[in-house]
Amino acid sequence: MTQNLRVSRYSNGDIIPQVKDATEWKNLTTGAWCYYHNDPLEEVLYNWYAVNDPRGLAPKGWHIPSENEWSILSNKDKEEVLKSPTRNGFREFDGSFYGSGSYLWSSSQTQWSSIAYKLTNTDIVRISQNINLGLPVRCVKD
Repeated sequence: MTQNLRVSRYSNGDIIPQVKDATEWKNLTTGAWCYYHNDPLEEVLYNWYAVNDPRGLAPKGWHIPSENEWSILSNKDKEEVLKSPTRNGFREFDGSFYGSGSYLWSSSQTQWSSIAYKLTNTDIVRISQNINLGLPVRCVKD
């Protein structure tokens, strides 16, 4: 996808809760989404629980790229990914919003954290993130 995902339902049609409140966000143990700064004109951010939910976040025929797929994208299609529009900002694990950096979830995780990617002006960098962070999602075709 050349743009970030903007869905409020899982692939099976179940609703993904929109969580605006910071305290509620930081205590989540299930999937949720919000707009950056709770502004509908901004990007949609998802927590790891939504990304990893078995009901599926990506639309039919698409999926969230794994760590391995991000590695391929970083090497093969880096220029395309970096020039695709993405806004800066994410939701911290404490529920507050932070406006520095362009990040995207992967579908992979380690024993202690989930894997995301930071997009800079010139590179795509793998980073470990807290599962309660709110980040945008891009999908790739199956």
